[in-house]
Amino acid sequence: MVDDGERFMESNAAADRCEKMMALRRARMRRVLLRRGLHLGQPEMLSYISAHPGCSQKQMADSAGVTPASIAASFKRMESAGLIRRRADTADTRCNPVYITERGKQELQICQQDIERLNQLMLEGISQEELDAFCRCIEKISENLRAKDEMRD
Repeated sequence: MVDDGERFMESNAAADRCEKMMALRRARMRRVLLRRGLHLGQPEMLSYISAHPGCSQKQMADSAGVTPASIAASFKRMESAGLIRRRADTADTRCNPVYITERGKQELQICQQDIERLNQLMLEGISQEELDAFCRCIEKISENLRAKDEMRD
């Protein structure tokens, strides 16, 4: 039988392992993206813009669950790099529809391939059954954290 102290230590160890794994993945992802001149989050933004040509900064922010102001710096960087372009909307001067450029499409495709290779490396030696069990555990933990808001800020 596991006592409360042991359970606490085990849950802390599990949380630490998850955090370390995500930090390792983020660091590897950052290196992969920097080779292409991109930053974390930008491939997802390029993918969204590619799927939603002419979207607004607000639509992108709503999709990502952040404020438009937090998207602004990334848009500026991507526009300077020639990955996206904004056009002035003559009907609504407050809105500048965003489009992915040919260069942006090329970089997105390369990044997606690099990310897929990173994901394959990450899952090397893990069976489908292990992966399925891991995903079920992560989903259950996520549900617990969303539903059981006992620790209020």
